Formats: sequence, C-alpha cells, structure tokens
Amino acid sequence: MFSQETEVNPFEIYTQDKNHKVMIIPFESKMYISSLDAEIAKKTGMNYFEIREKLRIGLSNQILLAINKKIPAVSMIHHDDSVTSELNYIYNSIGYKYTLMPVEEKEVVEEESLSNQVKSKINSFINKVENAPKEKKEYERGKIYNGEVYTTNHYAERFMNTSIHNTNLLYYLNKKYKSDLYIFINELNIGKPVSNPEIPNIYFRRIKVHYTVINQKGKEMKAGASTIQMPHYVTDVDKVIRNYFSLLSRDLCSFMPEPKLEKATVIKEKEDSKKAKEQRKIIQEMLQE
Repeated sequence: MFSQETEVNPFEIYTQDKNHKVMIIPFESKMYISSLDAEIAKKTGMNYFEIREKLRIGLSNQILLAINKKIPAVSMIHHDDSVTSELNYIYNSIGYKYTLMPVEEKEVVEEESLSNQVKSKINSFINKVENAPKEKKEYERGKIYNGEVYTTNHYAERFMNTSIHNTNLLYYLNKKYKSDLYIFINELNIGKPVSNPEIPNIYFRRIKVHYTVINQKGKEMKAGASTIQMPHYVTDVDKVIRNYFSLLSRDLCSFMPEPKLEKATVIKEKEDSKKAKEQRKIIQEMLQE
C-alpha cells in the first residue's frame, strides 16, 4: 500500500512558488460520521473525541503531504494561536448543502502517471472557473491500487458541498495568511462493513471525504468526494490514516499543477543527483575490493 514518508512542517510547507498559498480547512466536529469508533476505542482505549480529533488531524496531515512541493500550504488545524476561534469564525461563515456528485473527467490512475495529469500553470488555475457542462454517465469504473478497491464517482450520489455566506471571510483569510486557494473538507464518513460481490468472504468499509475547493474570488474550482473501500478488519487508526487517507488525499489534490522551479534550483538538483551517483559508485567499488 502506498504511503508518504516525507517529513513536513506541521504548520506550513514552502516551495519555490511564493506567489500563491493554499489553505486546508478541516471538517467541522459535527461533520464526522463513523462506524469504526467502537472498534478503535476497544483496541486503543481512546474515547470518541480523541478518535475524531486524531482522524481530523491525520487527514489534514495527509493533504499537506499530497500538496508537498506543488504550492505553499497552511493547515488551519495546525495553526499555533487561536485555533478554535479562527475555525469557529470560518465555520460560522459557511453553510452546507447536499449536491449531486460530479462525474470525474478522468479515472484514478497509477501513481507514476498522476503527476502528468495536470499541465496548467498555477496562475491560470487560480483564476480559472470551469463552467463547461460535463456529460453525465451512469457509471464509471473503479480502479485497484495494490489490491485496494478505489472508486470513481457515481453521478446519482450526493456529497456535502460548502457555500460561503460571509463575504468578508476570504478577504480576512487572505490578509492574515496570504492564502488565495481554499480546500474545505466538508465531511468525513466511515461506513459500516458491507459485502463486495466481486471479493467473496471479505467485507469493506467505505471511506468518503467530501470537499470543496474555492479560489480567492469565491468561485468553486472543484467539488465532490473521494472514496475508497477499506477491509473491515482494518481497525488500526494509524494504518487508516497512513494507508487510506494518503490515497484519498492524493486523489483530492491531483488537480494541482506540478511545481515551477527556478533555474538555479533545477541546476542544483541535477548537481546533487550527480554527486549522489558518484558517491554510490565509490561505495560499490570499496565493497568489491
């Protein structure tokens, strides 16, 4: 199972592009529905509130990891001062509504191909609003990641969407945090175990992350839900975060452009790679003597 091992600053990630910053807003406490809590509590001794907060922080961590090196990012759940008051201000400035799930234009693909899916530059992405209607299909096939069933969207499904009713919210966040792109995690659902006809004798829980991406102008850039099926016997909360939230976060953030590095950085990376190869060669020669 794919998992990210890169270390990140728990508050912010800085990259070569200093012109834009994405803000991650975690789901509100009441927007958490899980059938897994009792089993986690039995195994760990954690209570409901501790489990919810661990998953809440864990999901934000995985989104930070998925964003890594694409665009500077700030996670509000990791903010050092006045976390509660800042988040309450945000939550009081937005509303929720169930919306038909959009049909994705692409299927989930293998890891090595994900970086090639988005070619647009950050500047054009930030200001772009996609209004072209998409043809609805009844069903889009899922894919399998290392034996895990990873689903695409079904148009008849609904997801929890976010709308902003406080016109000052984005202005306030931009002035204070220099952010101009916002990922709202609207809801986290971990369903009850259900059977899968294609895989007999194994039950799966469906994890569903509802989200909305909004730019500084208040325009919805992307919205929907990422889902994955997890075997019912997985009750390790760290494994849920590391193995399953990582895939969901990677899919959620796949719309972001690759980083636009400065020429000096590209040259330095090539030099470092060359030095590393030379060092490995020397070590191999020493071992053969």
